[in-house]
Amino acid sequence: MASVLHIRLLGEFSLTYGDQAVTTVNTARLQSLLAYLVLHRDVPQSRYHLAFQFWPDSTESQARTNLRKLFHQLHQALPEADRFLRADAQTVQWRPDAPFSLDVAEFERAIAQANSRQALRETVALYRGDLLPSCYDDWITPERERLRQAFIEAVERLVGALEDAGDSRAAINYAQRLLQYDPLREATYRRLMRLHALSGDRAGVLRVYETCVAVLQRELGIEPAPATREARDYLLRMEPPAVALPPPSALHNLPAPTTSFVGREREIAQVRQLLERSRLVTLTGAGGCGKTRLALRVAEDLVAEYPDGVWWAELAALADPTLVCPTVAAVLGVREQSGRPLEATLAAILRPKRSPQSNKYICDHISSSPFGDGVPVNSTKRLLKGIVLRNDLNRWLDELLKLLASSKTIISNGHFLA
Repeated sequence: MASVLHIRLLGEFSLTYGDQAVTTVNTARLQSLLAYLVLHRDVPQSRYHLAFQFWPDSTESQARTNLRKLFHQLHQALPEADRFLRADAQTVQWRPDAPFSLDVAEFERAIAQANSRQALRETVALYRGDLLPSCYDDWITPERERLRQAFIEAVERLVGALEDAGDSRAAINYAQRLLQYDPLREATYRRLMRLHALSGDRAGVLRVYETCVAVLQRELGIEPAPATREARDYLLRMEPPAVALPPPSALHNLPAPTTSFVGREREIAQVRQLLERSRLVTLTGAGGCGKTRLALRVAEDLVAEYPDGVWWAELAALADPTLVCPTVAAVLGVREQSGRPLEATLAAILRPKRSPQSNKYICDHISSSPFGDGVPVNSTKRLLKGIVLRNDLNRWLDELLKLLASSKTIISNGHFLA
């Protein structure tokens, strides 16, 4: 059976051919050209159009020369490139019938078919981040914004469906994700305040409003709209509901895998061994080398071993570090207590209840270390050399919160797996 090329453009660029990572498409320009061709695969692309799309300030001759060189580099970098690329004197094209999968296409198909809460959850999980965030070519901006808006609309639908079902805890979690992608949208703050009120969390209502005030003042120099202030006042006066929050329906919220994960048994075993000896394990390495997928696979294997579950908190898109604690708290269903900072409440929840080893933390997607030289950044080929143990956790909460501000984190109740 022919190997399939798995292409990931959402969140971070990665290619996998069969069960092997492809690391040779390793420059922003190469990734941009591949992305353009695969996203426009249904129509052969004019060389003239592509040349000026990528080099608008160059002469026609120079732009065509640049395209010819870049296309040749892409052809050299792809495994069995003729299976995926075709070219003639006038056009180039990604073969639409080639054996490949594309996360963007999977996301768009899922959106078109999402007609239930579970389907919406699965759709939202497919969006791992904005389209090629490291690419700054002009062509990608409208594509990136289109996909981001589709994601936001899907999350809004999911939040509404969860609220209608009475699952305020899950709705709060997803509303927090909306703020990660658009922290200036007051309607989301108002909705999040209402969800906290419906769960009987007046302190949460006030905290969300204060976050809104701080973000708008810092970013735009303005106050919240009258509608937001009025919503705060009304919700603080509202009687709390007579029923408690429903219990979580599962012991994890891990996103469904979108690609196969084979041939990494040694790495999985190494991470599990490290977790047996240490509460915090950090995966470091270049973008696209498989840190997130490795962390998720280990987390999937460990769900049954943690009575309180294994929980994923997506922090990669956070623009405001003050949203880190609320985001983590929302995932775990932690409410702010009167007269006590949310950070203190969260720390108490995360403190080991059975033994120091009952809580585990995996942090992935670290491109620079908030801990200094003790956590090195390593190349793709040395991924597991970048797994570092942290045993001195006397001040773990302060350090962990700094770490979370720049990492994607899986959390298992007290029990981070990230």
